Amino acid sequence: MATKGWATPELGKAYARARNLCTQVGEAAELFPVLFGLVRYYGMRGVLQTAHELGEQLLRLAQRGHDHAQLLAAHQALAVTFCWQGEYTHAHAHAE
Repeated sequence: MATKGWATPELGKAYARARNLCTQVGEAAELFPVLFGLVRYYGMRGVLQTAHELGEQLLRLAQRGHDHAQLLAAHQALAVTFCWQGEYTHAHAHAE
Protein backbone atom coordinates (compact mmCIF):
# COMPACT_ATOMS: atom_id res chain seq x y z
CA MET A 1 0.00 0.00 0.00
CA ALA A 2 2.69 2.45 0.98
CA THR A 3 4.75 2.07 -2.18
CA LYS A 4 2.22 1.11 -4.85
CA GLY A 5 -1.13 2.39 -3.56
CA TRP A 6 -4.48 0.89 -2.65
CA ALA A 7 -5.38 -0.30 -6.16
CA THR A 8 -2.34 -2.45 -6.94
CA PRO A 9 -3.16 -6.03 -7.97
CA GLU A 10 -0.62 -7.37 -5.46
CA LEU A 11 -2.59 -5.84 -2.64
CA GLY A 12 -5.80 -7.40 -3.91
CA LYS A 13 -4.14 -10.81 -4.06
CA ALA A 14 -2.75 -10.46 -0.54
CA TYR A 15 -6.14 -9.45 0.89
CA ALA A 16 -7.89 -12.24 -1.03
CA ARG A 17 -5.44 -14.76 0.41
CA ALA A 18 -5.89 -13.36 3.92
CA ARG A 19 -9.68 -13.55 3.52
CA ASN A 20 -9.43 -17.16 2.39
CA LEU A 21 -7.25 -18.06 5.37
CA CYS A 22 -9.62 -16.33 7.82
CA THR A 23 -12.55 -18.20 6.33
CA GLN A 24 -10.72 -21.53 6.58
CA VAL A 25 -9.88 -21.10 10.26
CA GLY A 26 -13.06 -19.26 11.20
CA GLU A 27 -11.39 -16.21 12.70
CA ALA A 28 -13.93 -13.38 12.69
CA ALA A 29 -11.65 -10.98 14.58
CA GLU A 30 -8.98 -11.20 11.90
CA LEU A 31 -11.55 -11.15 9.10
CA PHE A 32 -12.79 -7.65 9.88
CA PRO A 33 -9.61 -5.72 8.98
CA VAL A 34 -9.20 -7.87 5.88
CA LEU A 35 -12.71 -7.04 4.67
CA PHE A 36 -12.12 -3.36 5.48
CA GLY A 37 -8.97 -3.43 3.36
CA LEU A 38 -10.85 -5.10 0.53
CA VAL A 39 -13.49 -2.36 0.63
CA ARG A 40 -10.74 0.19 0.08
CA TYR A 41 -9.02 -1.92 -2.58
CA TYR A 42 -12.17 -2.43 -4.66
CA GLY A 43 -13.28 1.14 -4.12
CA MET A 44 -9.99 2.51 -5.40
CA ARG A 45 -10.23 0.21 -8.41
CA GLY A 46 -13.74 1.48 -9.14
CA VAL A 47 -15.41 -1.87 -8.48
CA LEU A 48 -18.03 -0.14 -6.41
CA GLN A 49 -20.65 -2.87 -6.16
CA THR A 50 -18.09 -5.29 -4.73
CA ALA A 51 -16.81 -2.63 -2.33
CA HIS A 52 -20.37 -2.00 -1.18
CA GLU A 53 -21.13 -5.71 -0.72
CA LEU A 54 -18.00 -6.06 1.39
CA GLY A 55 -19.10 -3.05 3.43
CA GLU A 56 -22.41 -4.80 4.10
CA GLN A 57 -20.48 -7.88 5.26
CA LEU A 58 -18.45 -5.65 7.57
CA LEU A 59 -21.62 -4.27 9.11
CA ARG A 60 -23.11 -7.74 9.68
CA LEU A 61 -19.86 -8.94 11.24
CA ALA A 62 -19.65 -5.92 13.55
CA GLN A 63 -23.30 -6.28 14.57
CA ARG A 64 -22.81 -9.95 15.45
CA GLY A 65 -19.75 -9.14 17.52
CA HIS A 66 -21.34 -6.12 19.26
CA ASP A 67 -18.05 -4.29 18.72
CA HIS A 68 -18.56 -0.51 18.75
CA ALA A 69 -15.25 0.27 17.04
CA GLN A 70 -16.05 -2.20 14.26
CA LEU A 71 -19.57 -0.77 13.94
CA LEU A 72 -18.08 2.68 13.47
CA ALA A 73 -15.64 1.41 10.84
CA ALA A 74 -18.36 -0.54 9.01
CA HIS A 75 -20.68 2.45 8.87
CA GLN A 76 -17.78 4.60 7.65
CA ALA A 77 -17.03 2.07 4.91
CA LEU A 78 -20.67 2.02 3.84
CA ALA A 79 -20.92 5.81 3.93
CA VAL A 80 -17.94 6.03 1.59
CA THR A 81 -19.17 3.32 -0.79
CA PHE A 82 -22.62 4.92 -0.98
CA CYS A 83 -20.96 8.28 -1.64
CA TRP A 84 -18.83 6.77 -4.42
CA GLN A 85 -22.03 5.43 -5.97
CA GLY A 86 -23.79 8.79 -5.75
CA GLU A 87 -26.25 7.53 -3.13
CA TYR A 88 -25.88 10.54 -0.85
CA THR A 89 -28.96 9.97 1.28
CA HIS A 90 -27.75 6.48 2.22
CA ALA A 91 -24.21 7.78 2.67
CA HIS A 92 -25.46 10.45 5.06
CA ALA A 93 -27.45 7.88 7.07
CA HIS A 94 -24.36 5.73 7.62
CA ALA A 95 -22.19 8.76 8.32
CA GLU A 96 -24.59 9.79 11.06
